Amino acid sequence: MGVEGAGLAYLVSSTSRAGMDHASLPSVLSYVYETALEHVCDDEDIDYPQLVTGVQQHVTGIRSADSDKTSSSSGATASNGRLGPAVVAVDRASVCGSFSYSSDNLTIESLGNFSSCRANVAVYTGKWMYECTVLTPGIQQIGWATIHCPFTAEEGVGDAPDSYAVDGKRMRKWSVKPQPYGEPWVQGDVMGCCLDLDAGTLTFYRNGQSLGTAYDRVRTMQPSLAYFPAVSLSHTERCMLNFGAKPFMYPVVGYQPLQSPPSTAVSQEAAYYCSCFTRLCLIAAADGQDGLVFGQAGASTAAARANSTKVDDLAVGVAATDQPQPQAVTAAGALGGLGYSASGCSPRTPAAALGPPFSGSVSLSSADIVLLAAVVLEPLQQLLVSHPYLIHSALLPVLGDAQRENEPQTSRQLQLMMQLLVLVWHQEFNSIMFTVLEALAYRLVYSCSCPYRSPRIQTLYGTGFPSWHLQLGY
Repeated sequence: MGVEGAGLAYLVSSTSRAGMDHASLPSVLSYVYETALEHVCDDEDIDYPQLVTGVQQHVTGIRSADSDKTSSSSGATASNGRLGPAVVAVDRASVCGSFSYSSDNLTIESLGNFSSCRANVAVYTGKWMYECTVLTPGIQQIGWATIHCPFTAEEGVGDAPDSYAVDGKRMRKWSVKPQPYGEPWVQGDVMGCCLDLDAGTLTFYRNGQSLGTAYDRVRTMQPSLAYFPAVSLSHTERCMLNFGAKPFMYPVVGYQPLQSPPSTAVSQEAAYYCSCFTRLCLIAAADGQDGLVFGQAGASTAAARANSTKVDDLAVGVAATDQPQPQAVTAAGALGGLGYSASGCSPRTPAAALGPPFSGSVSLSSADIVLLAAVVLEPLQQLLVSHPYLIHSALLPVLGDAQRENEPQTSRQLQLMMQLLVLVWHQEFNSIMFTVLEALAYRLVYSCSCPYRSPRIQTLYGTGFPSWHLQLGY
């Protein structure tokens, strides 16, 4: 079995794949990209510019189908009861005391005896929520407050009229006077802060479970009664705030985030690119012994098994990332053997004779795998940079599902995915993966210390969580 095309031959010729018993290159591309692409190739050549055009046309159809389902990601406006910028973060001008901040301005630690702050967005009507993850289980007052709530070295959110808070350390709710409420929180608990300004109620949730209505007479629809998310932390206490920049761990039906997620059309586009990438990597990683091998040493070993002296051209492509060329296709064009010839077509070597039921299978070179991945990874990169929310909602589940314990094929799939991401994304790879690993590092501790929460994490981040990140090698 040769080095090139072995994994593809295994999958697309399998009788378990309906309609693909006798695979052809057009049928393979149509399977990967979920659209008819017979016009962009024959059984020997792929016209990559035409392929890009065909995929873009398919994406245009996805956008058109979903364009009327949701508003754009520019954020809510005053017309629906919200005031402030589209991107929600801590308003540093509101701080009393001192905090240290994470790079995204959403994880904070009190450096003073008692430090308080507000977000940069307020709401005056409607049903709104945000989540606050308790990173240290000490004294923290988490809730909502108007701009008239004074922050001092001794008083914070909940210590003045028209401000409301919960404190799991002392099991109290606060609005001028403390009262018994709730349950003791522990490190990693996610507190949902749900404010219903239509009914005048405030309810807190712990890991998705309601603690009961805390207040049912919240003043609304009066001058200057717009409520800001607000927190007050004792010395060295830490919390992580999520106003909607990433999916909620425990969304509550009927309540909307303060920061709007990407539109349905954008989310569907990202999901499409991720699904194409997944199918391509499944094909390339399907064979258990002689699939594509990366790295110079691995390529040499595979070539020796195939009685060939040819070096895996994807290894050459990976080496090309040392050059200042941000696009995979550009790098491919600069290298003989990566398939982007002057005609725009990529020749490939026919698959080795595999025998029934693999007779007649097509072959993709490693160069093809790189370029086929680039068709979807380059526009996906642009979406992830513009909408970091999609890193959590689209990319992380794909990577999570690519690693399932006791399934060697998925391990190879994940390794292939990471190699392709490095090659295609190049300069943006580090920034995107930093967000991935930052989210994963927190959720690994979170799920291991509290196993009963794992189903929700698997829903958000894939069935392979949390073991897959150990395969990354970065």
